[in-house]
Amino acid sequence: MNGRGSFSALFAGFACFLLFQLSFQDSSLADSTFRVSGETRTVLESYDGPTGNAALPVYQYILLRMNENTGNGSTKVRLYGRLAGDLNNEVDADSRLYYAYYEKKGFWGDTDIRLGRQWINTVAGSPILDGFQVSKRKAGSIKLSLFGGGFVTLEDDDSNDHVWGFSVGERVLENTDLSLSYMQKRVGGDLAREYLGLSGVTRVARKGSAYAEAQYDMLSEIFGYYIAGVRLSPNSRWTVKAEYSGSNPVFDSTSIYSVFAVDEYRELALSADYRLDRNWTIFGNYRKEFYTSFEDADVIEAGFDLIRPTGGGGYLVAVLRNGDEDLRGIKGNVRVSKFHGIRLDLGAEIDVYNRTDDDLDDTTAKRFWAEGERKIGEDLSLGVKVERLESIRYDYYNRGRVSLRYRF
Repeated sequence: MNGRGSFSALFAGFACFLLFQLSFQDSSLADSTFRVSGETRTVLESYDGPTGNAALPVYQYILLRMNENTGNGSTKVRLYGRLAGDLNNEVDADSRLYYAYYEKKGFWGDTDIRLGRQWINTVAGSPILDGFQVSKRKAGSIKLSLFGGGFVTLEDDDSNDHVWGFSVGERVLENTDLSLSYMQKRVGGDLAREYLGLSGVTRVARKGSAYAEAQYDMLSEIFGYYIAGVRLSPNSRWTVKAEYSGSNPVFDSTSIYSVFAVDEYRELALSADYRLDRNWTIFGNYRKEFYTSFEDADVIEAGFDLIRPTGGGGYLVAVLRNGDEDLRGIKGNVRVSKFHGIRLDLGAEIDVYNRTDDDLDDTTAKRFWAEGERKIGEDLSLGVKVERLESIRYDYYNRGRVSLRYRF
């Protein structure tokens, strides 16, 4: 982490801790509850790097949660990040601050505030930013939210981009929710993105819903994406869903990629799940993929899922795809809740594909994995995962991971 990233990480962590302490100082100990929890996870991975030599990246993750509940609202601090490095200097293992924020519910009546690095979720855009979010939980039936700050890209924290926006949501009638959102991004002071988002959901029949949302790029005057669907549950066993969606690649207006022509992608999807009993579910999906520059494709998936109350189970799914690239595949997984004190997960995936525009033989890609976790203390657990991949791209490729997790 460098540039603005290093400063943001230190500043966000210190600011969140300071704000929380000041807030806690003002509350009555007799009328409040205070709790600190979280976990740390040390991860060592092993795989072949770009030069063919073994890479040994090591990651130290930390998740911190601090909560205080009072009669005047709740206060919380959340921090999640990692320190990283490669013991063999083969790959770039970057340290990252995923989020670090202070949040106060009921800061001023029904108004909430959140300060720090955070993820914003709106139809107009979902940026990670170093900044603020102010929300009005209820103004009649309307919910309001305003956000702004420095735009964060985890892969490159050293930037001078900024973003701001708002969202407005309202419940119409009894079972319908509508929302409007807006987001603007600036790069070095220049307007790079300007999006408008619309969404709606309503209840259909006794156990069903219809929904739609769309993101409109106001600079390019195209829809970044749109989706509409209906989900029905006629009874406790059946769930069916139909969905139509489309998307267009969009880029910052300041990017060289914004001048290139792009193709729209559209998709029609139908799916159905049927619960045989409390443990077994069978499912099937059909997807029609529409392309502009390539042949349209049909995709069929079917399989079953087993979930046991004890935590064990598994799944088996087969897929068939035709188009520019024909594909036949199968994927399976078995989960054992306890095997000599170990939670065990075994899986395999085999795909056979062939491009219809060439005369090459079928190509097979395989993936096998085994993962286990065992508690070695009241709050301490050890996990191991090994994975093997085989394909025409690389004869074989092995990957391993060992992790040590401590919860507090």
